[in-house]
Amino acid sequence: MVIDNSSMTYFFILGNNPTLSIAEIVCVLSAKIKKQNIKILSQDIFIVELNKKIDTSLLQKQLGGTIKIGQIINNFSIDDIKKAEQSLVKQILSLFPLNKPKIFFGFSIYGRKVNIKQLALAVKKKLKQQGIASRWVVSKESVLSSVVVQKNKLLEQGAEFTLFVNYSIPKGIKLPASSSRVTSQLHKR
Repeated sequence: MVIDNSSMTYFFILGNNPTLSIAEIVCVLSAKIKKQNIKILSQDIFIVELNKKIDTSLLQKQLGGTIKIGQIINNFSIDDIKKAEQSLVKQILSLFPLNKPKIFFGFSIYGRKVNIKQLALAVKKKLKQQGIASRWVVSKESVLSSVVVQKNKLLEQGAEFTLFVNYSIPKGIKLPASSSRVTSQLHKR
């Protein structure tokens, strides 16, 4: 697969009125959107390829009908725990300085329900081997609410990884890795 480094792929978790949310996103980002690469993944998930990187924190404040925004950073099989662990640890290490006292991370899972505990513990173990303390933030629900994300300071001291399980990315969307069954996105403001 050829990677187009001049563009970035983002996901949007849509609010109560998905049609209005999509219209708002397209209106706000109209100059940056690659028109042929606008895809609806499900009723509440919208994917768009943009010409350049955007400030998701600023955009989140502008969009009233969008629950979450994130950049698609990888694509891997949830059944391949080792590859998933390596991918997530690599992303965490690239995001934070090695001297950071503690890194917080959590997962939001859309689609098929999976037990993420094995993956989360593998990530914690790998970070510990690197000398990095970490905390896995969990919730009773498969999706971390904005309250859980804010209360646990995930966006200030860590990251929320959003996993889309058993979704296939529509043709035309370019991803940074070979396709399988889970797409991991970073949601960090």
